[in-house]
Amino acid sequence: MNPIRIIQNGLIIAAGIVSLNLSAADPAKKAPHGGRLMEVGGARLEFVVESDKKANVYLYDDQWKPVVPTDQSVTLMVQAKDQAKVKTDLIKKSDSFASEAPLAIPDGAKAILVIKTGGKIHNLRFDLDMSLCGECKNPEYACSCGH
Repeated sequence: MNPIRIIQNGLIIAAGIVSLNLSAADPAKKAPHGGRLMEVGGARLEFVVESDKKANVYLYDDQWKPVVPTDQSVTLMVQAKDQAKVKTDLIKKSDSFASEAPLAIPDGAKAILVIKTGGKIHNLRFDLDMSLCGECKNPEYACSCGH
């Protein structure tokens, strides 16, 4: 194969890797509330299951400064293997979106966060593993170790 073509292909692959990394939440950034940091559609957010099993979603700007909820809406769906999804509309609070009741989170649960903002709908899917990480001591869904 032509050496110039190899270099061009390598640059294309490297550019793709860089763009993927820029679209993910900064792995070095510590979550202010101990949750899972995520980015979607230009929005940054933190998903947290509190000790009382209620969920909170905090919004941030591109500098990771808190943003007051405005016209957004957030829905959480939790599903365990071979079970129906349980839908929870999160209520807009002064600094976050929160569930009114504790969540039932079975082992092996998957989560889907549906964020509606600026006329667009974004779905974020992740494992909702509540077991504690042996290294960082966060719940696995919010593990900051990178393993």
